[in-house]
Amino acid sequence: MSMKTRKIHHYMNKTIQVSAIVLTIAILTVGCQVKKSKGGSRAEDEKTDTVLADSTIQKYFGKATVTGSEYLGKLDEICSHPADSLNGCGANIDLAVLECKFADEIFLELDEDIRKDDFSLSVKDWFDRTAFLYYCGSIYEIRSRYDRNTHTLDSTDVDTSGTTMLSTEMRPSMDVLRKVFPDRRIRNAASAILNVLYKNPDFTDVSNRLEKLVGTYKSTAFASKMPIDTAKIGNAFANEDTYYDKSAFVPDIKRFRDARAYRDSTAVQIKDPVGEIVARLDDRMDFDTKCIYAIELSHVLMIDCVDILGAVIESKEYSRYLLEVWENWRAKVQFGWFGCSNDSVIPNAYYFKIRNICANTMLRHIQEHPEDNDALLRLSRLLYCGSITRDGLFGNSVAGILYHLSSAEY
Repeated sequence: MSMKTRKIHHYMNKTIQVSAIVLTIAILTVGCQVKKSKGGSRAEDEKTDTVLADSTIQKYFGKATVTGSEYLGKLDEICSHPADSLNGCGANIDLAVLECKFADEIFLELDEDIRKDDFSLSVKDWFDRTAFLYYCGSIYEIRSRYDRNTHTLDSTDVDTSGTTMLSTEMRPSMDVLRKVFPDRRIRNAASAILNVLYKNPDFTDVSNRLEKLVGTYKSTAFASKMPIDTAKIGNAFANEDTYYDKSAFVPDIKRFRDARAYRDSTAVQIKDPVGEIVARLDDRMDFDTKCIYAIELSHVLMIDCVDILGAVIESKEYSRYLLEVWENWRAKVQFGWFGCSNDSVIPNAYYFKIRNICANTMLRHIQEHPEDNDALLRLSRLLYCGSITRDGLFGNSVAGILYHLSSAEY
């Protein structure tokens, strides 16, 4: 068994709660195993004959650096701990460590080649303010798991009085908040939320106080008008079915869509989807087509897809399908590397860091093509694409996200 296969099995055993419903969803949404040949070739789906090599991925899609499997392996090492390292709580992962590691990077830094006009600066403000709110939601969920002692299967009661069990200093740091929120009212409202989340040991008091604090933050942070023209978004939405139609680039896309959506039907299955897609790849193909094939590969390759989708994101080239690429990348990273349990690590701050690459790409395209209303719609949806959340009935929200992304209508 390869290292990557062991990793998948390790995380599935470690994080998936024993529920037939969860396992059924997992099988339906992913349905693949990972193998690695002695020659160093890449992942292979159990239903395909083609092995995808590193060289093939990099030839057609490029190399993923901060989004690929090598980088994710390093993140995995950061958040894993021996079972006796967290005050005897019986847990072997630190739920908050990656959130805090990337907390200062959830905010959007505009690329140098993007004009710092009113529109881009206002978009940056809204991305920063929504990202902060989503981040605080993630920290609150972690506090809920820790302080209620529900993050472990150990039935021994643990006394957590006098501590929040968050193992790092408050993040984002005050220096970063001063830079991101120059308006003192917004900064003070943000700081008040962080102080309660990180420093108040009484979780019941935290829950009681947060509603008012979040309300104060929202009233100050979102007092200004949203920078993206809602009329233009409305026009794009009215024409979305036509503009987003993938058959304009891949005429037989329905074959691939049906194969991933109806896995139980042998009539619609494709024997070697990887081989068929790879045979179509060409250096001269337009970027929209390349993104469509990257997305379809992600539905049959569990681990390799993060290198494919990540390379597409890191290319900083625009496509109308870029948002879907990021959504699939995030979901596959969460499921394949961190798990779908409520007790899995969910590095939303890291996901927002990568989201910012897409935001910059979209902003650059909009500045070059101000008439592209669909790009404004994609930017708006990226802005309001919330975190992966905990405390679902059968695990975190990634299973539902994967189910949606693999549906026949998507």
